[in-house]
Amino acid sequence: MPLRTLAELLQLSVGNCLLLKGIWLSVAVTYHSGSTALEHPAMPYDEELPSIWRSGILRLLLRGGVPFRRVTIQQWRFGAEGVKPTMLLYSNGSLPSALERCELSNVTKPTVPLLGRDAEGRFRTAKAKEYPSALSRAFALFFSDRLARLTLEGGPKEADPEVFDFVAHAACLEGGSMMPDYQPV
Repeated sequence: MPLRTLAELLQLSVGNCLLLKGIWLSVAVTYHSGSTALEHPAMPYDEELPSIWRSGILRLLLRGGVPFRRVTIQQWRFGAEGVKPTMLLYSNGSLPSALERCELSNVTKPTVPLLGRDAEGRFRTAKAKEYPSALSRAFALFFSDRLARLTLEGGPKEADPEVFDFVAHAACLEGGSMMPDYQPV
């Protein structure tokens, strides 16, 4: 990406590190019988615009549909205040089924875009920073369905010690502090 400022390059670096940690954790959990769900905005229609969904690593993970799959949702159908097309990478379970069971039937598609600031100067996008409760319920249902199946199948596989080391390293803040949203350096 030519002509990026240092601040933009730093933000790209943080985003890339978060994405790679999410992918590595998803692979580790998936191959030890667990279910995963990784969320990111839906792929733009304009093929010139970047998207994680066009990256080689995600295309590789999705090739053949086993064990990873992808589903596209509209968060407003779960009660979100804005239109936020979203794609979810998932494994070891039926996320579409859980989503279908939790989608709200009595919602109206929002017409005001969550762009810019409101009259008080707050970012309108703040309303899209948390999942609507019906979507959180769908995720909980997805994971609880998998746990119930694992119990019937004799329990989850024990992870290698290296996986635990990786998870501990991935969760490390490296001297920083957890903040409610991305904070530029």
